[in-house]
Amino acid sequence: MIVKKNSFRLMLFGLMFISHTAYTQTQPACPNANFSQGGFNNWQAYTGVLITQSINNPLNPPPVPAVWDPFQANGVVSGRHTILSTPGFDPYTCGGLPILPPGSFVVAKLGDSNTGSLAEALRYSMPVTIDNALLIYKYAAVLEAASNHDQYSQSRLTITIRDQAGNQISGACGQYDVYAGQTGQNFQTCNDVNWLPWSTAALDLSAFIGQTIQVEVVTKDCDGSAHFGYGYFTMSCQPLKLSVQYCQGSNNAVLTAPTGFSSYLWSNGATTPSIAIPNPTTGTTYSCILTTLTNAGSCSVTIDANIQPTVVLPDYTYTQNCGQLNVQFTNTSTVNNNAIIANLWNFGDNTTSTQSSPNHTYAAPGVYNVRLVSYETTGCRDTMIKQVTVKSIPTADFTVPSTCVLAPVTVSNTSTDLINQTMTYSWDFGDGTPLETAANPTHVYQTAGTFTITLVAMNQDSCTHTRVRNITVNPLPPVEAGVDQQLCPYTPMTLTGSGAVSYTWNNGAVNGTPFIPTVDGKYIVTGTDANGCVNKDSLMVTFLPAPIVSAGADVTVCENTSVTFTGTGAATTYTWDNGITDGQAYVPAVGTYTIVMHGYDASNCFGLDTVILTVNPLPIVNAGSDQIICTGASATLAGSGASTYVWDNGVTDNVPFSPTSTLTYTVTGTSAAGCVNTDQVMVSIETPITIQIATTSEPACEPHTALLLNNSTGTPSVNTQWIFGDGNTLSSLNDTVTNVYENQGCYDVTVTSTTALGCVWSQSYPSFICVYPNPVANFTANPGVISVISPESNLVNLSTGAVQYIWDFGDGTEVSNDFSPTHTFVVEPEQNFQVTLVAITEHGCVDSITKIILMEKGVILYAPNSFTPDGNQFNPVFLPIVTSGVDKNQYKLEVFNRWGELVFETTSTLEGWDGTYKGIACKEGMYSWKITYKTSSSDEKREQLGHVNIFR
Repeated sequence: MIVKKNSFRLMLFGLMFISHTAYTQTQPACPNANFSQGGFNNWQAYTGVLITQSINNPLNPPPVPAVWDPFQANGVVSGRHTILSTPGFDPYTCGGLPILPPGSFVVAKLGDSNTGSLAEALRYSMPVTIDNALLIYKYAAVLEAASNHDQYSQSRLTITIRDQAGNQISGACGQYDVYAGQTGQNFQTCNDVNWLPWSTAALDLSAFIGQTIQVEVVTKDCDGSAHFGYGYFTMSCQPLKLSVQYCQGSNNAVLTAPTGFSSYLWSNGATTPSIAIPNPTTGTTYSCILTTLTNAGSCSVTIDANIQPTVVLPDYTYTQNCGQLNVQFTNTSTVNNNAIIANLWNFGDNTTSTQSSPNHTYAAPGVYNVRLVSYETTGCRDTMIKQVTVKSIPTADFTVPSTCVLAPVTVSNTSTDLINQTMTYSWDFGDGTPLETAANPTHVYQTAGTFTITLVAMNQDSCTHTRVRNITVNPLPPVEAGVDQQLCPYTPMTLTGSGAVSYTWNNGAVNGTPFIPTVDGKYIVTGTDANGCVNKDSLMVTFLPAPIVSAGADVTVCENTSVTFTGTGAATTYTWDNGITDGQAYVPAVGTYTIVMHGYDASNCFGLDTVILTVNPLPIVNAGSDQIICTGASATLAGSGASTYVWDNGVTDNVPFSPTSTLTYTVTGTSAAGCVNTDQVMVSIETPITIQIATTSEPACEPHTALLLNNSTGTPSVNTQWIFGDGNTLSSLNDTVTNVYENQGCYDVTVTSTTALGCVWSQSYPSFICVYPNPVANFTANPGVISVISPESNLVNLSTGAVQYIWDFGDGTEVSNDFSPTHTFVVEPEQNFQVTLVAITEHGCVDSITKIILMEKGVILYAPNSFTPDGNQFNPVFLPIVTSGVDKNQYKLEVFNRWGELVFETTSTLEGWDGTYKGIACKEGMYSWKITYKTSSSDEKREQLGHVNIFR
């Protein structure tokens, strides 16, 4: 079998990946340009020191005279020329600059972080060929800034490409020069350091093919020996051409330009380094303009590519001989473009090879699927799979038993082939008969004796093998069945053969063992001797006529029913099995019986008949479990264990009914066989619950905690629900419950009890609990502050809802039942008094309030009730005496005549009235006075009224 797969894309084990461009990190066209050898092989290393004045490029100075100590090609200086291959970040870039750029595994570090006006250089020379005409370099710079330096004095990095005459080539593309802080360079900052991220530049060297060019990299510190400068650099080269990957059978072609350019412009308008062309047309030409940008300008190159499919045709031949395990493979693969660069063999036995034409030794013969995958330069590949047969020699063999004359003998072919190929056979049985070709033939020998059998086996590879074995053919034994026999039906007989070792009779007879024949006719015996040879003989058995008898029709009865069996027919006597006596009744057990009857005639030959007796069991009728129901509820009775049911007391099976009393019900069940049985069930009416409640609480005042007693009788409740009429409910099985009635009113109480059976009993008690309102006690005292001089106060009752009042004045005097009493308080000792008013309703509901009557302490104001302004020295003026407790700056005395006319006023506690008005003596008589003052202990203003008499 040969299988060819176009454009096979799977990566097979054992073969390294081959990129589309077929370039690895080691680049023969510019060896160690990328430092992949781990050192500075093929590079020249230089160092230098600044002497006086800075210049732009120490290796290619401008018109300013050179002032650098000449660079010395003194080789690599440790610390100033360094190879780096471990990933990490530059320590002076705040972790921003990776040491290795993307796609590179090793770089050179030129310079260091030390100062001292040091400079370093690296040079690389290479002949330009078509294979390295594209030069790509990557660089990064770390330059410490110096704000007081001009651009030529700053630390810097310079990259220059020169021809073999030492001239810079390619204009702006041949040099990159950058100094610390230079604008437009994508500098990043970290403290005082300007650092340039990794950048990539590419150069077209096709104009210099056949010449040797030189790449020079220079770093330097600032001129003032105070600021460092160093850089990172790596370089690679490749052919200046487009990579075309277009494998035969693919619907897509991929064109890839060399990497490292700043921009790409394809003839189809694409701007990516790689483009995919769906369903490409063979022979179409595509071009790409590649541009590189530097700080000195830009440069570009145009590359063309013609699309032609790459056709890989893998193939091979092989040679191998019978019985040999070694196979020589010859590779005949071809490709129209490029070349076959790799081959991967899979020999089908879990081994592989990458040789072009390998020689392989298999562990065992067999058929192997050998796969060859051929790869060309751009990665196109194809696969060829063939079935390779490693030839083996078959092993012919067979087994054959000894046999007998005229007996078919089948040989057992045990021939094998190591790879299980189909084989053909040739048999010679040694008795002069024609050759046979079946795998396991059957042969019949006509005579006894010993014969030679020869087998030749050949496999598909035409490899053969021969096996010879002998067979013994034995004679047949002289078998005899005996003489013919005549007997009554159902009479035992014994058959015994002779002339052999073992015997087999037809019709179920066992040699030498008595049996009852069921049919007459020929009985054949087969005899086998010690060699297994077989022969036959026969005898005739003839039955005498038997009487015709009848056992009667089949019988079906119910359990506990007696039956009688009586035989009839041409016999003279009848016998029954199962212990049954002919014509005698008996009661059989439940079950189904096949009963055999024998009837014997005068010759003692018998006829027989059978009858089937079926004894059906009585149904196990079940009326169900006893029931308890609620009064007025319905019950449903359903029998089981039978087919139909009839109930007494008017009940219909499985139909609900409503019993009015406890009663026992009987059901009669009939089975499908017509057998009948009964059962009973009792339906009981549950005792009702008589709900009775009581309360120990008399009519009460709000809020009221009512104590309720459950005195119900009857079936115990499993759930008692209380509805108290005020919105509160309670589920409780306690005999005593409480509820707090917050508001006045009469409330209905409802109790609902549920039994375990689910019977529900409920009772409502209208206005069972009455709660009466409380009065509101309140009063005011006038005045609320008394004194030793004026200890009396009017107590004004402001209570509502009460009919009875009790006053406690708090001074040890008797209580008062007056509505609004006037009370003179005991003034010794001086104290404040707690006056309590208790208000009582007609239902005895009580409220109380207590207020404080203040006793003004320390205020002594005395006014005489008469004076004698008669011109003598005794009692000439009306002057109230103020000793203490009065703010004398807030004092006023006024005197009025009987018509309410003010006849005297003063604000001094030391000035009295001399009994005159506007200098004229007033008449004798009674005058009214008013004193207004403020206590010295508070801001309270008070008035005191009185009368005074003038006597002359």
